[in-house]
Amino acid sequence: SKNATKKPELMSTNSPNPFLPKPSAANSSHRTPAMNQPLNSLNVSRKNAWKKTQKEIWDQASAKGRISVPRNENNDPLFYEEAYISMKSEFKIMEKIVKESKRLEEQALNQAKPRIRSKLSNYFKGIDWQKLDRADVLFKIKKYDDLKDLYSGPGFYVILTNYKNDENDCKLIINDKNKAIYRGHCSHLKHRIESHLFNKKYNEEYSKRKAEKEKKGKKFSEVPFNACIKIDPNINGIDIDDKTYSGYEWYIIQLKMPGSSRLIREQAEQAFDEVFSKPLASRE
Repeated sequence: SKNATKKPELMSTNSPNPFLPKPSAANSSHRTPAMNQPLNSLNVSRKNAWKKTQKEIWDQASAKGRISVPRNENNDPLFYEEAYISMKSEFKIMEKIVKESKRLEEQALNQAKPRIRSKLSNYFKGIDWQKLDRADVLFKIKKYDDLKDLYSGPGFYVILTNYKNDENDCKLIINDKNKAIYRGHCSHLKHRIESHLFNKKYNEEYSKRKAEKEKKGKKFSEVPFNACIKIDPNINGIDIDDKTYSGYEWYIIQLKMPGSSRLIREQAEQAFDEVFSKPLASRE
């Protein structure tokens, strides 16, 4: 109800007592003095009677499970204005705890990043990139259907090609000619690589997935990949089956990172750049 969600206001000691009934216009001439008296001006016996009545109301409501009643150390219910003051104080304490915790969290993460990056750098240095013969690591991509076996979970990936080698300073080369032109990370590698190399098809398939979900009355929560590979700074995403790119070779190296956070995968990007230099189309 509207009354249940209305924010309580602190009761002024100089205002009319809000817990006494308001007189109607018809009998306004018959108001008793107590009706317009502030709470602190009532005599002690009437104050105690009012508090006793309020305690009974709160106890009954609490017993029936209608409300959770704030209580003091003696298990007595805190009354209207006292409870509100208490909760405001508690909120302020919690705000301070959250603020301090976020600062400590950020401090810990900043200290952890170099260590994570160092481990990943050593990992990249230890890989024999010329012998990546595992079927779930190295993929040659020529057509859209070649993406079907890519990993759908989180990980790090490298796109390699012999396209624009002369402009690309990255040192990672496989098969003596295919350089890393882009490196990245994602929580869903398959869709991400699709958005880079078959951008038109990706947008079509994304729209289909969205329409099918919404047709069933379900919420569609998949976030689209709008920022994609830019070999040309003015072109977002490419289609390697177009004539501009189809005459070149395209490979994907995928390194699965199940359970990884965004922070860890971002350190993988930086570690790769430290070891091999940033690829041509990694323009962030």
